[in-house]
Amino acid sequence: MLVDVIPLRHRGQRLPAATLRMRTPIRGQLWITRFRPAVDKDTTPLLAALLRDRESLLPPLDWAEVRTVRSWQLIVTGIEDLGFSEKAPQLFRQSWWCRVVLDDETLRR
Repeated sequence: MLVDVIPLRHRGQRLPAATLRMRTPIRGQLWITRFRPAVDKDTTPLLAALLRDRESLLPPLDWAEVRTVRSWQLIVTGIEDLGFSEKAPQLFRQSWWCRVVLDDETLRR
């Protein structure tokens, strides 16, 4: 689904409301799946990605959950991987505020 997204955290730290209000949303296709090659699909956690033309616009969220849904808005939470290092993994909690982008046809349904 087409959504506008504002990441709510930076390196795991919640951003202040004033900072979030100044941010420009990133528009893309929200993709949530269990698909991972060569992994048991019954136990695989959800993966969320924001894509445009098959290109990732934000680091994907592993162990994704849809936390809140209301009035065409949702919060997707998960673990953001900003790069792997055996000595210092770069895994952080992240939440995306998402607003579904509606067109005239969607509103008529």
